Amino acid sequence: MAALLWIYNPNDRCDAHIMERHYIKYHAQMEDLYHKVRQQLKPGRNIYIEFEKGKVSVFSVFTEDKHGCNSWDPSEEKIDSLLITSGLDRMDLDDIENALDDIHCISIAVSSSPDKPYEIGFRRILLDKYDFIISPNILSQKKQERVTSDPGNIQYSPHVVFRYNTGAIGNLKFPGKEEYLQSRKIR
Repeated sequence: MAALLWIYNPNDRCDAHIMERHYIKYHAQMEDLYHKVRQQLKPGRNIYIEFEKGKVSVFSVFTEDKHGCNSWDPSEEKIDSLLITSGLDRMDLDDIENALDDIHCISIAVSSSPDKPYEIGFRRILLDKYDFIISPNILSQKKQERVTSDPGNIQYSPHVVFRYNTGAIGNLKFPGKEEYLQSRKIR
């Protein structure tokens, strides 16, 4: 029976329609989480934190000039060091994990700059990752054109992009992109 549940796990699938429904349901919580995290960061810091199976699997802290450090599967000591560098503490980290769990997402990337977009990682499926890229400001026409020209992106709104990344070498095209865009034209 457990094998059947694993085969039919809805979290093992993703497409733009699933992302759209998820964003509609959880966008307010995503924005609240972003504001809480951004306010805690030291000036000039950017972070990326990803959780897997209830623990931090990736933690990165960078300064605006891109100096910093990455840590995959970090030790508790490394997490403490990265928290100090970022301006966060253990309570903040627990709050981030709980908020991501509540919105059924896996990661967050935030800059201390209020004008920079933030990222909420939605799902990983094998080597593929699906993210919401959310801009606090409307993207300029030039940026919107750049976003839509990338085969791994779907522009959902002037503020929101659905992004697909694959860890495998090969096609970086968002699966089902044309079908999704066509379905939006029909609505």
